[in-house]
Amino acid sequence: MSDKSLTDVEFWLISAPGDKTKEQTYEKVASAFGSGNSPLAAVNRFSIPDLKVGTLDALMSASDELTKLDSYAESVTRKVVQYTRDVLQDENEKLHENLKVQGQDMIVYVQNFQWDLAKYP
Repeated sequence: MSDKSLTDVEFWLISAPGDKTKEQTYEKVASAFGSGNSPLAAVNRFSIPDLKVGTLDALMSASDELTKLDSYAESVTRKVVQYTRDVLQDENEKLHENLKVQGQDMIVYVQNFQWDLAKYP
């Protein structure tokens, strides 16, 4: 289990301009965020397949839809956590045990995320 509570954790997904290889890009980002005595953040890989290129209109439409879905997903997730916390009467240890994604701790799941090509080609 992680040493942070669920309310203390924040994840940022960033896209970085590519170098010659994905590995070089990852190393550059990891050194920028995690170097020195006080690193800014832990850096984990978040691999997704290459995206299919479409029209600019389709990209703009998808971007607008993604913004709406992001807000909705965050709202629903916060409600689920709050309802679970209410049911468990603010027992944080039990809250952490009951909020799992595919049987894994949420933090571990996000840090080790793998795209499911069978479900989402």
